[in-house]
Amino acid sequence: MIHTMKHMFSAGVLMSLMFFSSAHAETGVATRTAWSGYWWPYNYGGLATGYDYRGNPAPLEKYELLVDGYLSGRLVDPYLDRYYDAEAPGWHGLCYAWAAASSSESEPSRPSVHDNILFRVGDKKGLYTLAHTNDVNLTAEGDKPQIFHQWLTEKIGRQKLIFYADLDASEEIWSYPIYAYTMEVGERIGDQQDVDVTITYAGDFVTRDFIGTDIYHQRYTYTLYYNEANELIDGEWTGDSITDHPQRMTLVQQQRSKIDGVDMTLLRSIGSAIDDELEDQNEVPLSPGTWQLISLDDDLYTLSGRDGDVLKIDAIKLPGPENPLIFTVMDSRNTVLDSFTLDDEKESISWTISGDVTDTYHLLVEQENYSEADFYQLDINIFGAENQQLLPYIPANGWWNGLALTNMTSVDEDKLCLTSLDENGRALESHIAQQALEGQRKIVTLFDNLPSRLHEQSTRQSLLIYASDAVATVNLFGGVDTGLGGFFSSDIAQSDHLILPLSRADWRETVWGGVLNRGDEDQTLTFSFYSAMGELVATERVELDAGAKVMLGSLSSWSKRAAGGWIDVTADNNEASLEAYQIWRSISNLARVEGLRGLTESREQWLPHVEDSGFWSTKLTLVNPQSVSINIALTLCGQEGVLGAASAAVLTLSPHEKRTMTLTEVFPTGAAVLPYCGVKLASAQQFSGYVSYDSAEDLACLPLIQSHQLSSQLCLPHLAEGYDWWTGVVLFNPQALPVNVTVTPVDMEGDIRADLQQMIVLSSGEKQAFTLGQYWTGDEISQFSHVVCKSDGGESIGGMFLFGRFGVQQVTGSLLSVVPAE
Repeated sequence: MIHTMKHMFSAGVLMSLMFFSSAHAETGVATRTAWSGYWWPYNYGGLATGYDYRGNPAPLEKYELLVDGYLSGRLVDPYLDRYYDAEAPGWHGLCYAWAAASSSESEPSRPSVHDNILFRVGDKKGLYTLAHTNDVNLTAEGDKPQIFHQWLTEKIGRQKLIFYADLDASEEIWSYPIYAYTMEVGERIGDQQDVDVTITYAGDFVTRDFIGTDIYHQRYTYTLYYNEANELIDGEWTGDSITDHPQRMTLVQQQRSKIDGVDMTLLRSIGSAIDDELEDQNEVPLSPGTWQLISLDDDLYTLSGRDGDVLKIDAIKLPGPENPLIFTVMDSRNTVLDSFTLDDEKESISWTISGDVTDTYHLLVEQENYSEADFYQLDINIFGAENQQLLPYIPANGWWNGLALTNMTSVDEDKLCLTSLDENGRALESHIAQQALEGQRKIVTLFDNLPSRLHEQSTRQSLLIYASDAVATVNLFGGVDTGLGGFFSSDIAQSDHLILPLSRADWRETVWGGVLNRGDEDQTLTFSFYSAMGELVATERVELDAGAKVMLGSLSSWSKRAAGGWIDVTADNNEASLEAYQIWRSISNLARVEGLRGLTESREQWLPHVEDSGFWSTKLTLVNPQSVSINIALTLCGQEGVLGAASAAVLTLSPHEKRTMTLTEVFPTGAAVLPYCGVKLASAQQFSGYVSYDSAEDLACLPLIQSHQLSSQLCLPHLAEGYDWWTGVVLFNPQALPVNVTVTPVDMEGDIRADLQQMIVLSSGEKQAFTLGQYWTGDEISQFSHVVCKSDGGESIGGMFLFGRFGVQQVTGSLLSVVPAE
């Protein structure tokens, strides 16, 4: 194949020379124009270090973040080993690879954004350069002018291709892509013919983000010699070209890189892309999140919320042209509410909308002219405790994370968002953005199946559900065969004062967790660490920004905590809105894992279910947050005339004491009736507590029921499906009179299945525990979305649910969700 090509090449040149033996002018221009780039010198290693570009993340780091999701070193490390030497001469670099890329790749002429990673023109050209460091090439030496002449006339003149050559006469190598020439060919005199040619090539002394071609010209002269058969056989340089003429010439045949792992299909897609991920001809709705954006033309966005929300917009001008960016905020009638300009002197601004934000707002971003692209970032956040639920923990290290979002009413939810937050409360990305959730419908998904930016996984700390209280949330997480935990909308507790009771019972357990500031104002918190006996072992003050999270393990007092103790978390501002959580895991038995949110106080609470069989053990934990002793009365509900004599006990808790007990310890004479009734807890002072259902393999921890969690209509928002799983439900009647409860399943299409309703009669104080399999077949259950429990007379009832897994004994659960009035 190669010999045939050479033969064709020689024949073509001979034919052209036979026709042009007289004086003439000739022009050759390649089909494409070479583009200017940068030689990325070794002494900076800028593709990985960013030293001579825009710092970090450098172009290769951006590529790793996009493809691998983190700074893997897969490309950076071998690049640094091969192409970074701080002591190297300044001319040592990748000019040959840039020239190869310029010769064979379309120019990346516009910036673009991919998974919220901004790839500037310099990033793209730099990656193209690295991708051509080991090409398969056709080469020739330029010392002989007749070879140079043949390359010009054949490669550029006839084939319309670009080739590159070392055009520096010194020992330094500076390669440039040649894409055009003009040639004056003298008349043949004997066997000689003089040539005066000027080549056109692209230079590399440009800024990294330069777009287009920095055009250079170079003149050469030489004499060509022919034999009697009119064949070109030799040549010699003349004039200044004797000492200054092209060296090696190269034509790219196949792209190849010395650094493995560059996906050229992806890279060319990035290279040809234009603008950001929010670009649209119409207005783009903004959901909570962080967006890196490009101003190539006017950008128009819309924002909206619910009554009581606070919308916060942070606008940041990213490094780029000095042209100012103009931001204008308007209401739905296009009345200008505010306008501000960002430039190199004022690089950021924050803007908020509070109160009634049900209106639609417009944000216009524009430049005075669009001669070059500019760059900016928008951080959009929504604060509104009544319209938000927080899933405080995103599992990692191979654990699965499942979500069920259920609209418990017949009213459509039209602005559902699921947004990940970092530890500072900054919204990263809305994985579900402005989605409609029809009445009685449900979204079920694994978090890993949602659209997600890989490179933000390591910074995600929590998930924000932006929706009305009609949407119930179930979040389950665990290992493949071990461990099951969960967080649920029904166990959310927000207050300026929270209690974290799930501290270590001994040193064979691990605990981690955090406290979040749910408000839009910074707060000062006091962490008080108590032993189980109420001894204060440590205190610590923490400043917590609006929306931010402090991890418990980062507290300096964390190492001083007492085994089996608890933590009191109090904000200085009694209008603060805090959330907290802990996750507990056994070191010796990894199947035992559970999460529990921070608890609030009340004077009256209920324990809806007691199970003390040989397999399960119900443990009640009570905490006295007061600085004085308190008495808590525990009563087995509804015993008079129903299940025998009333049973009651009074527990006295010392100041700041935490106590864990079984119910048979409290009611040794009433153990026979414990499985049939709930327990009422009451005190003249505020107290807190939770219940755990323990087996040998796992446990589930639930808060006690408070008054606001009793309702005439409750919902089981999700059913564990499949033959490996079971779903258990407990309904509890705290009333003095019997209550009839209708239990109605809703299928996956949102249809209420009245034909499958069940009626449950609860006596005063009675509870009934059942699995779904006791009332419906497996085929019927597989069609259910959720189950609604409604008292016929409007009486308030309470309840809880547990999800369990056969075989490995995984279990978790929460309280039944209150269905809001429509």
